[in-house]
Amino acid sequence: MATQILKALTATRIIAVDTLPEKFELARSSGAHETVLAGENAAAEIRELTHGLGANLVLDFVGAEKTVALAIKVARVQGQVTVVGC
Repeated sequence: MATQILKALTATRIIAVDTLPEKFELARSSGAHETVLAGENAAAEIRELTHGLGANLVLDFVGAEKTVALAIKVARVQGQVTVVGC
């Protein structure tokens, strides 16, 4: 649902991260431009997808220690990290 809302509100590029690859098709059909498998390579993949700059906005809908740490790693300098619903 977050992907759908983002797609409706902005023309920005959306990168969805999940632990289950089988959820990627749903993310893409909902508006994600890219999908990344959560894990040790996720930050590097996101950095590559953002040409080394990081993301302007990172929304974390899980709020676990690992997901917040990833959010902080992939946010660009002066980017925004928001933890939703924790």
